[in-house]
Amino acid sequence: WKNGYTLDARGERKNLSPEELDKMRRERNRLHAKMTRDRKKVYVETLSRAVTDLEEENRQVRRALATQLNATVGEPGRYLGHLGLEHDDELILAPC
Repeated sequence: WKNGYTLDARGERKNLSPEELDKMRRERNRLHAKMTRDRKKVYVETLSRAVTDLEEENRQVRRALATQLNATVGEPGRYLGHLGLEHDDELILAPC
């Protein structure tokens, strides 16, 4: 179709008018645009799931860190300050 013709059912060459060429180009572009949008949607959903999973993993690691600090450090709040975590609402520190 790029050369201005197509093949009919018998395999014979059929010339296309400029309007037919434009119509074919628009249809092809429409299909490609839809495929691109679909790919992007899947990509964004995958990233969103990865972010959710990583946030949950991060919360679990912070809880484990707080538990470990409560068990081993006399003043966990001061120690967390060195780590930049002293105002983290996810951490639950028990007084020693």
